[in-house]
Amino acid sequence: MQRLVLGVVVAVLATLVAPAPAQARKDRSDAIPYGVIPYSGVLIGVSEPSLVDHRVRVKFRRVGGRGQRHVRVGERHKLPGTFRWSRYRYTDVVELGVGEKFIFTTEGALPCAPARDPLGIVVEMKVKIPGKPWPSWRVYRRADHLLHDCAVSSS
Repeated sequence: MQRLVLGVVVAVLATLVAPAPAQARKDRSDAIPYGVIPYSGVLIGVSEPSLVDHRVRVKFRRVGGRGQRHVRVGERHKLPGTFRWSRYRYTDVVELGVGEKFIFTTEGALPCAPARDPLGIVVEMKVKIPGKPWPSWRVYRRADHLLHDCAVSSS
């Protein structure tokens, strides 16, 4: 009987002490510094790549507003051996409801090796007001990132 009680106490303490997986994921995503742009009831945050994390992340969080919000992110790369950029490859359109959050992570990363070319992103949103037609996509941020110099230490 004592073993059963001890086992139950240990199990209860383990669940209270250890963070839930969803909470741990939330803490990791909130640890990334985002430059936040509020617009039309949506907070748009774009992370800057660093030496620790070479990917670019875009976070959308709907906080209010009337109507519907559609968001998408485009990613492009330099064409090999040229100074030209490829066309943007867009994500699927995501409809945000009030209180919903969506995080996009680039497929390409900004590498240390000069053998790979930089990437560019574009952040777009459409706002449909009730009783009016859908407008065209509006660009909220466009950025072409350079390669990191990993020989330089960040102090």
